[in-house]
Amino acid sequence: MKRIKSAAAILALSLASSLSAQHHPQTVSPFSESLTEAYLAIHLALAQDDLAAVHDAALFYIAAFDKTTADLNTENLTRYADQIASSQNLQTARASFRELTGQAKMLFDYLASNTHQQLYLVRCGMAFDGEGAEWIQSTQEVANPYYGASMLRCGSVLGSIGSSVAPKSPRGACSDHDAHSSQSCSHSSESSCCSK
Repeated sequence: MKRIKSAAAILALSLASSLSAQHHPQTVSPFSESLTEAYLAIHLALAQDDLAAVHDAALFYIAAFDKTTADLNTENLTRYADQIASSQNLQTARASFRELTGQAKMLFDYLASNTHQQLYLVRCGMAFDGEGAEWIQSTQEVANPYYGASMLRCGSVLGSIGSSVAPKSPRGACSDHDAHSSQSCSHSSESSCCSK
């Protein structure tokens, strides 16, 4: 586990230094638009439990890197998308999506002024046996890619990408739950995110 965390930290540092070496783009680019659209397509396909659409969206994500002139480590930045594209089931696709999200979060923070879409960081504390996981989506209505239809609305919007201002939780969304949380859920007809 320590080895995985160390590898993730090294990857994050190399990505951050690669991005900071570039000057921050100020206009919408085909790369940022394609990357955003592809990531959101993976998210939506996972939330809809559609493995074929997940595969297609992952290939689209990889293809987005053909549209950048930035000196990025494309092999590292697409390896989780490669894993998603070749996943045999939703469970393995979701595990790779969690890793992809860590990279995408850094990219989207960097590209925040370079896209027309507002993006939100969302977290489900129950995902992966209580370890929790984050994802990025384009609306404040939670659409959980880790549980799909079984608990679609389980999660909490943490804030906007490129912003430290936390948005209001949408009606019917449940609070994030983890081992240190005593928050309760508010539900309409959704499955409870308070229990598995």
